[in-house]
Amino acid sequence: MDYVYYDDRDIVRDLFTQIDDRINKEFRIKLIGSIRNIQKQKEQEELQEKKNSTDAVTGFLSYAVGMSKINEAREMSNNGDMVYLFIDKLREANEKNGIVFSDMILEQIGQIVSSQY
Repeated sequence: MDYVYYDDRDIVRDLFTQIDDRINKEFRIKLIGSIRNIQKQKEQEELQEKKNSTDAVTGFLSYAVGMSKINEAREMSNNGDMVYLFIDKLREANEKNGIVFSDMILEQIGQIVSSQY
């Protein structure tokens, strides 16, 4: 039953319990299989992976994922570019105008940087 899609195993077992010839049944079970389109499942997994690895506001990689990518790139080559942004007085803007305003600033910065690279 290794070739049968997990969700189809019960259906296949039920089907072959109706067959009397034991040798024929065992032979058919080994040859039978099932094919499923898993495109939607893979797309959902990729979307979830992207959500888990990026900041929702800026769209930039999270710190841990970004550092991992940097380390991978450094192992492959000593050449490359890195952008480090320090946004002065963002905390004050957040306290004065609220988190929504600060998120809008971060979102705009993310769009500007992403459009350049």
